Amino acid sequence: MLGVLQAEHNLLVRLETFPDAMNLRLVVDSQRLLSAGLVPYAERIDPHLARQWSARADTYSRIQRELRNIGGRLGNGTAAGGEAANAVSRLKALAPDTVIEPRMLGGFQTLFRRVDARITDILESGVERGAFVKRVTVPRLVSGDGRLVHPVRERFVPVASAADLDVIRIAREHLRPAKEPLVPSPGASRSDLHAALIHRPPKRNAPDVSRM
Repeated sequence: MLGVLQAEHNLLVRLETFPDAMNLRLVVDSQRLLSAGLVPYAERIDPHLARQWSARADTYSRIQRELRNIGGRLGNGTAAGGEAANAVSRLKALAPDTVIEPRMLGGFQTLFRRVDARITDILESGVERGAFVKRVTVPRLVSGDGRLVHPVRERFVPVASAADLDVIRIAREHLRPAKEPLVPSPGASRSDLHAALIHRPPKRNAPDVSRM
């Protein structure tokens, strides 16, 4: 479980770089899977927190659906997509009876809030910098065959305003809720958790000493 927490922290660090639309969709989907996957572990200790994570998974599912109609090549985000995949794969590798300590629950909740805020910022700044385009359908006018209008075709057009995207409204309303107290947890793994939260992923092309 500590490896899952560490990968989520690494994802937050990688999101300092603006991701393109494809990698943003990968990150969003990872948060859906991660939240839903952690619910059974949280239910054993904090059912209220488990319900929050279930709602978070639903929110990211809605955002993922909206992002299917959003495109854009500005940015990168390959490293963020890799860390997102790491978090999900490590979670799937856990035994179902794995026990998660209360303090680690608090660590996940802290990281979830920061990732949520960063993804909302990315969506908003993406519109401001013209990084996103949205899919629309338009009629195609033709002549010469007796038909004035052919079936609609799809095209991408620039997003002029944040108000034009439902995905931003969803993010603002559900990924930036009122602040809540962190989960109290005087666990025994404080040093391990602290190490995971302050860990920064190695620079690309640099050796990962944690695996040596």
